[in-house]
Amino acid sequence: MEHLSLFLNSLIMAMAMSAPYLILGYVAAALIKEYISRESLAKHLGDEGIRPIMNAVGIGALLSIW
Repeated sequence: MEHLSLFLNSLIMAMAMSAPYLILGYVAAALIKEYISRESLAKHLGDEGIRPIMNAVGIGALLSIW
């Protein structure tokens, strides 16, 4: 029973520590959806090949650092 209690306590602490980052991610996604046109996103991320994938990876990496 002690292991379960320790696990649940650690899980709740991890969720509480990650909550601000989740909220920041939702805010960033909402701002992108509101202020960047669909055509602009399709132009940069909608082609075939490796370049759109690398663009998406770069944008995602910058968002997590920011």
